[in-house]
Amino acid sequence: MSFPQIERLLQLDELIRSSQRHTQASLAQALEVSDRTIRTYIDFMRDRLNAPQKDEAEPLFELLVMLAILTHDLGKLQVKWQQVMRGWQQIAHDKFKEHPDFKVRNPQSHLLAHTDHKPSVKSIKAEYNEFMSKHQRPPHAIKCISS
Repeated sequence: MSFPQIERLLQLDELIRSSQRHTQASLAQALEVSDRTIRTYIDFMRDRLNAPQKDEAEPLFELLVMLAILTHDLGKLQVKWQQVMRGWQQIAHDKFKEHPDFKVRNPQSHLLAHTDHKPSVKSIKAEYNEFMSKHQRPPHAIKCISS
């Protein structure tokens, strides 16, 4: 493949990835080549370079977003995260179980996915912030997945 062809492939890739809609004819006109050449370039990019086509990239992106949503709390299964948050849950239960605006569950040995916290109540917020300043919990969301 010659340098001008490589340059056209790069230009074609840039046009395909742009937010504008293109037809095969408009791509051919923009690159000053025939419709058939555009089809050949696109086939080459897909087959030999494994370049996702626009109609393939959007479903892939949707799949990745769905995966991120489904695995959002996966990091909460870490022993360290469970220990730290069970500690907070126990303090919240012991100190605030009688609070009229705060329903708190006893953590016992349950696997936690969410903890009870009410930042609108100053005393609860202060206790939570003090506890968290002493106990570093690991990240639990997408950051954990990529680690």
